[in-house]
Parts: sequence; C-alpha cells; structure tokens
Amino acid sequence: MGILNLRSKIAVCLTPGLLAAIPMADDIAYLCSIVRGVECNELLECGPPQPDRPPPTFLRVDPDADLITLLAPEERRGELTHIGIKSRDGGNLIMAGVEAGRAWTMILSEADGKMALTVNFGDSGYVVFGACMPADQTTP
Repeated sequence: MGILNLRSKIAVCLTPGLLAAIPMADDIAYLCSIVRGVECNELLECGPPQPDRPPPTFLRVDPDADLITLLAPEERRGELTHIGIKSRDGGNLIMAGVEAGRAWTMILSEADGKMALTVNFGDSGYVVFGACMPADQTTP
C-alpha cells in the first residue's frame, strides 16, 4: 500500500536487546532516542548525515495527538512535526507525514521499541535508527 508498505524497502538493523518488549498503543506517547543514521544521495553514495542544522537526538512521539515534538538538542527543543498518516501492521506502529517539501516515515516495533525513521528530500534522504519507550515509563 504505497508509502506504508515499507517492510520491503527498509531493513531495520539496530543493536539487539536495546529495549525489552514494550507494549505499544495509539493512545500513549513515546520517548524516542536517535542511535545512528545515514544520508544517501540519488547515486547511492551514503555516509554520515550532513544536516543543515543540528539533528534531533530525542523525540516525543504522540500518536493520539498526531504530533512529534523535538526534545533535544536544546536549540531545536519544541519543534513540532504533524503525523499525517498512522497505521498498525505486522506488530509495528507506522506513521508518515509531509513537512517543508519532505516526506517522512517512522516505524515503531511493538515487540522491542526499535524505531526506524526516513526523511526523503527527492534527491537524497536520511535513514535514522533509534529506540522508543512509553513516556510514562521513563522514571525508575
């Protein structure tokens, strides 16, 4: 189904055991950290991301409010991204949207909290990996 059929397009390769099994639901928010990422151009030349401003390191993902809020770095804290599409498939919470001429997709694994995020610019894009947990479980 177009942009939501990402399993054949993205290989999620995160460090095993990053988080224990975490139940996911649409009506709760998640705290996500960015672990690593790569930027590739249309010639398939890939390397470390070279963003024009500091990349996000922590995000609050709130599917119920259809919002993603940047929490860090400090100079980007409070920036908002609207979730345009959300779906559940194969044990994943899948979200997508469009912002400033860019398309993005995010997949959160219901089994272990692993996250993959893509941002597409047309002639290049980022693939970013991270981990998420319910925001209400962030205190010991």
